[in-house]
Amino acid sequence: MSRQIGDSVIGPGYGAMFERQIQQESGFAPDVVTGQRRSSAGAEGIAQLMPQYYAHVNRLDPAQALRAGAQTMQEHLRTWNGDVRKALAAYNAGAARVQSAI
Repeated sequence: MSRQIGDSVIGPGYGAMFERQIQQESGFAPDVVTGQRRSSAGAEGIAQLMPQYYAHVNRLDPAQALRAGAQTMQEHLRTWNGDVRKALAAYNAGAARVQSAI
């Protein structure tokens, strides 16, 4: 599902990258996907979304969470002019952190 959503939301050819990103974020671990375990920062669900930024998304619904994550990745790619490394770093650590590191 992550690969298909990545290709449809981010764009053709991005599905495999998005799938690997989600693998890194949640490990597809059932306890993470179902919300039984959060990250140390408080991120939830398969796409590891922060509740304060995704209050309108059911973060424990894999399809909704993946769509929101893919939309965020699409925005980061636009912001960083297609630089996948910066977009991935922004997804993981936040755009402000990436900008300050640059």
